[in-house]
Amino acid sequence: MEKFSPQYLDRTRSKERVQIVADAMTTWLKYGEKVMIQVRSPQFQLDKTKLQVTMYSPPFTTHGTSMNQRLVQLGIVDVNSNVFPGIHNIVATGPPSVNIAPPGYYMLFVNFNGVPSVAVWVQIK
Repeated sequence: MEKFSPQYLDRTRSKERVQIVADAMTTWLKYGEKVMIQVRSPQFQLDKTKLQVTMYSPPFTTHGTSMNQRLVQLGIVDVNSNVFPGIHNIVATGPPSVNIAPPGYYMLFVNFNGVPSVAVWVQIK
């Protein structure tokens, strides 16, 4: 028997996991436009070089093949740390075109230092 546990699930890294404040963001995106993502973190300041904002398109499976699976990394424009105690604002740019991310639903993650947040569903219109 083999057990797999990714390094980001280690309890010692729990302080690095940010939490997306879903009520503070819009759940739809437009191509090339800026989107503000508010996160909660015990970190005093979020280092922009350790952040990634990604969108994952959930695949559908047929005949053992996952179709339409894609991971899109959004560009980070700015990070405003501690706008409120423990609250940080991340400004990111939506996907550039329909060729990179077709319209539909995506799971949006914020990764800090390699540790992903819990996803929030967003829609590209």
